[in-house]
Amino acid sequence: MTILGAIADGPFALRYILITHKHKDHCDATADIARAFPDAKIVMHRSDSAAIGALASRALPIVDGDELAFGEGAAIRMLHTPGHTDGSSCFLFRSTVFTGDTLFAGSVGGAFGERSNYRDILDSVRFKLFSLDAATVVAPGHGPPSTIGEERAHNPFF
Repeated sequence: MTILGAIADGPFALRYILITHKHKDHCDATADIARAFPDAKIVMHRSDSAAIGALASRALPIVDGDELAFGEGAAIRMLHTPGHTDGSSCFLFRSTVFTGDTLFAGSVGGAFGERSNYRDILDSVRFKLFSLDAATVVAPGHGPPSTIGEERAHNPFF
């Protein structure tokens, strides 16, 4: 069963389509998901939103620190983490941060921004992600999960 099938067949209502950055492997399914769930809000930093074409006009214009209501008394917080791309973003929900290609277990993403650079990705991790609680689970776009504490202590880029 696909993720779309599981959502459609289960007791779920897709509220948000969270996109961490503009690279195809992270946003190419946006049109299919938006078509299957037309009430879901697309969430993507405006610096990268051109990658989803006409759907960019439907994307919520969120900025660093904005929160999206999710469940009873809970929220998803957007952290703008430029460096991998200009609009790279991470999404913090409770004790898990979804980092896209900003931070991996034991690594960081490459720098492919037009206005941001490698120093920006390191600063994004150092000042935004590493300020999170050490027990926060890191769920990267590729590879195994980690924790903020593990990455602070052992990531060779810092």
